[in-house]
Amino acid sequence: MDGTTLILVLALVAALTAISQFLLHLIQRDMPGVRPWACACALIAAGLIATGQRHSFPLIAFGNWLVFLGHALMLASVRVFSGAPPRTGPLLIAATLAILPILALPRTDEDVHLRIAALSATLTLFSGAIAAAFPRIPGLIPRFNAAMFGLNAALHLARAGWALLWPQAADATLSGAVSIAVMLWSLAMLFEVAVGFTLMVSEKLRDDLRRQANLDPLTGILNRRGFDLVAGHAAQRGPRALLMIDIDRFKRINDTFGHPTGDRVLAHFARVAGLSLRDEDVFARIGGDEFVALLPGCDAEAAMRCAERLRAELAQRPPQPPVTLSIGVAADADGATSLAELARRADSALYRTKRGGRDRVALA
Repeated sequence: MDGTTLILVLALVAALTAISQFLLHLIQRDMPGVRPWACACALIAAGLIATGQRHSFPLIAFGNWLVFLGHALMLASVRVFSGAPPRTGPLLIAATLAILPILALPRTDEDVHLRIAALSATLTLFSGAIAAAFPRIPGLIPRFNAAMFGLNAALHLARAGWALLWPQAADATLSGAVSIAVMLWSLAMLFEVAVGFTLMVSEKLRDDLRRQANLDPLTGILNRRGFDLVAGHAAQRGPRALLMIDIDRFKRINDTFGHPTGDRVLAHFARVAGLSLRDEDVFARIGGDEFVALLPGCDAEAAMRCAERLRAELAQRPPQPPVTLSIGVAADADGATSLAELARRADSALYRTKRGGRDRVALA
């Protein structure tokens, strides 16, 4: 298979990749970075088609420019997927400036090695930047993508060096062994571009679903399932304490002011409590107006102070309408008590506060 045919095969694969990524965008419109990735693949496909016209230098240069633009959009796509500013404008300008050395070089077959070196150097820089951007995204697939683009950068760097060190081996027809090998590797990279990004989207969707399954959508804190998962790994040894927290007469708020007001009260308390508790504390909403907090490293006295501080913080920054808290506290001095038993004891103390008039703290 000659070089021109391989370029057309590459263009076809790039076009199919662009179509698949556009379809992915239609399915997951809220997923960041998918549309620019699809546009990048389309630009690369168009650039490869233009590059395949070996009889026309302007078309070859135009195709190289489109390929550069495609790589710039890929970098912007990875950046936006990671939550960073895309910087699309500066990247497209950089891709445009990168074509100028190729346009300035002599257009003779004797100087084709210089054009190959310039092309490979630019692809080295873009691939390296893309590889460096992937690790900002959590997960296994982004690390694999980073490794593939890093390898791609290394191979293009080697090709640039080869073109400069052995200019007599460079060929304008792309029929040489090195050119064929580079295009075969590019074919593998196009499959990576399609599969790698799709798998990364899939991994993010999986992680988002797991997060949503463990979070309370109203308050943004852990739900009961999330609390059980996190608390099971927290402070398995050593002292710990558990707070069972109830908003007093919450049903009356819903009945009098309506459920939207009740929702605002719940969200307000979650924010206040989140500011009062430590980073290592595990805080969750486990029912309508019921909350729980696991305090690793806290004995009974420290847990009582934490509970009183919660009540005081809410009194100082009350929602509308104002509410009070009843809190049951249970402590485990050495970590020997199971979490279920600790919760049962704290729940018993909570009901004791309710029988005693509410708006207070009781220790089991």
